[in-house]
Amino acid sequence: MARNIYLSLGWRFEVGIGELSALPLVLALATAKSLADCGLEGHVIKWPNDVLRDGQKLAGCLVEVQGDASGPCTAVMGVGINVHMPVGTDGADSIDQPWADVARFVPGISRNRLAAAVLDALLSSIFLFERNGFGAFKGAWNARDALAGRAVGVVTPTGRMRGTAHGVSLRGGLLLETDSGIRELHAGEVSLRS
Repeated sequence: MARNIYLSLGWRFEVGIGELSALPLVLALATAKSLADCGLEGHVIKWPNDVLRDGQKLAGCLVEVQGDASGPCTAVMGVGINVHMPVGTDGADSIDQPWADVARFVPGISRNRLAAAVLDALLSSIFLFERNGFGAFKGAWNARDALAGRAVGVVTPTGRMRGTAHGVSLRGGLLLETDSGIRELHAGEVSLRS
């Protein structure tokens, strides 16, 4: 029985790889918008690409980009949403983090309607991103930012650091206030645990 949504969309961008650093955030925002359009409330985004409700993961987004520094580039954007995944179903018991499914908050949600809403939101978001960059999404990000003003720990490719999250840059980087000032991070796993 089909329970969740796993979809990918390929897109050719005429810009270089560096211009697409905020694309995972745009994808997460499009996913959050589609969930809201289908009746979900109270969900937020944990930088850069996880949609949460009550601290539990509902959806995740990934972007893989190939191309040149000067362009063009091809991006494959993937979205996974827990729609109907009760405890005890295949794979549910092996998830290593708190999770929830959308049906818990929106009983009777249609998986097909949600998939259509995701594609609609994703396509309109890509067009807007191509025209105006991430600046067009900054307000929407601030409204759904799960980390803003919170003490976080971040594991980066070069080590661990702690600080206070202060939103994101126009390039999609997490702005982290540390003892040595504000740092802009473009990769890392963020934890709200102390």
